[in-house]
Amino acid sequence: MESQILSLLGIKPTYDGFGRLKGVEAIADTTLGRPRVDVVPTPSGLYRDMFPNLMLLLDKAVSLAYQQKGANYLREHIDQSVKKLLSSGLTDTTQTRRLASVRLFSTESGTYGNEVNDVVQASDKWTNDEKVGSVYFNRMSHLYGQGLWGNVPEGELPKTAKDLTVSLFKSALSGTKAVVHSRSTNVYGALDNDDFFQALGGMAMAIRHVDGTTPDVMITNLSDPGNTRQESLDKFIGREMNTRYLNPKWIEKMLDEGYAGARMIG
Repeated sequence: MESQILSLLGIKPTYDGFGRLKGVEAIADTTLGRPRVDVVPTPSGLYRDMFPNLMLLLDKAVSLAYQQKGANYLREHIDQSVKKLLSSGLTDTTQTRRLASVRLFSTESGTYGNEVNDVVQASDKWTNDEKVGSVYFNRMSHLYGQGLWGNVPEGELPKTAKDLTVSLFKSALSGTKAVVHSRSTNVYGALDNDDFFQALGGMAMAIRHVDGTTPDVMITNLSDPGNTRQESLDKFIGREMNTRYLNPKWIEKMLDEGYAGARMIG
């Protein structure tokens, strides 16, 4: 996923003499041959805490990509956000550009899960998904990068800081054409737990609330290292349904396992 993000930004990793990751550098516009794409990673709390070095690397890549000339959707989008923020009442141009340049959003530092799974399970409490979207925005709108780490220092933002961070998140997501989620395991299916619908589905829903249309939903299928590929969610889920839940042989084998197998079917 990190490689995909860097590639879309038109950035590549650099290595030291021992082959260790050292930093990033821009791919020349003439070599890239296409516009730099705006990317908004929404890492889980677990990823954030396990790989803070990669969080910082991706943030550095965003800053570097912004500086590049030529066709650059990232720079265009950030500049549009700056104008919008200044027109809404912010006056510090430097701070405004810093906020508009944030591209990594996650839960508050020290917290985990976006709680969409809890809201979905309480479906008797709501009649439309606006409330689900509200939970997603509130949980996932914490800023990472550009010198920020989840909790904005007191005094750096107005008293309406939470409303502003949600607005920044929505602004960054606006215009998104595709949502991408990676899958590398063959042990658990997409329907075995809530990861898919609360992370991938949550973001697709959030973008629909912002723009009124649902983006393409794609899976980076890494389950076979020798055949990595991009697939639509429909194709990915369809294969899982055919090989598992609609497959009589799979069901028979699960039933042979007693409680543990029945639990997989349920």
